[in-house]
Amino acid sequence: MGTTPTQGLIVNHAPTRGKEVRIYVYLLGVGDRTKPTDATFTVASGGAAKGATSITLDEAAAYKAEAGQVLQFVDSNGAEYLARLTEQYDPDATAPGDITLAVAALPEAIPAGAIAQTPTYFWDRTDASVDTSYDLSAVTTFNTGDNQDGVITGFQRTMSLPGLFYPKNAALKTLQWAADRGRECWLQREMPAPSSAFSKGEIYEGPAVVDSVALGAPGDGFASADVNITWLGSITYTDATPTD
Repeated sequence: MGTTPTQGLIVNHAPTRGKEVRIYVYLLGVGDRTKPTDATFTVASGGAAKGATSITLDEAAAYKAEAGQVLQFVDSNGAEYLARLTEQYDPDATAPGDITLAVAALPEAIPAGAIAQTPTYFWDRTDASVDTSYDLSAVTTFNTGDNQDGVITGFQRTMSLPGLFYPKNAALKTLQWAADRGRECWLQREMPAPSSAFSKGEIYEGPAVVDSVALGAPGDGFASADVNITWLGSITYTDATPTD
């Protein structure tokens, strides 16, 4: 009789660091559950003045962004600036090649060359645990004896996203805006790459709604912003991505 490859061996792999998990947020259009693609917005020369209601880009972005989405622009020095879209930006729709973002009056000027990306990274999370619960429709008959029988009729998948409050957290502001209006967002959880042979780890993603937002302000601790979401419809699961 042979032995299995793992008998008598000591584990030779490290645990996965939860600290390196990444969360991304994208505001979905009403009735639209299309998976978003990455888009980059770069402020054109001259920048955008304080109080401006539009931002000129140096070129059209590759994908649309919905009214209500908050973008976090970052300049070459790492300084951060927020802008909330007041109209949908879609370079492939009514104005092909459009390089103008319609925004709420900017609270501060945004310098030329500052860059924003969507889906938007969700800063300062301390956990991103996914909980899947399954619905068991059970029955006991005269013929099952003491045994319960049944079938799974559905399931729910939720994610808890506690963390710190930061006033320039574009993803948090987008989720709050969506929650107050019953809107859906696309949520993506990306696990760390398992080794140098992979560029990304496993990914859970799909349309979701916000169940709750708790904003804490303890006198003896840090201000917090804890968010819970529930995924809706079909969830996309992607295995770790090998490097090219």
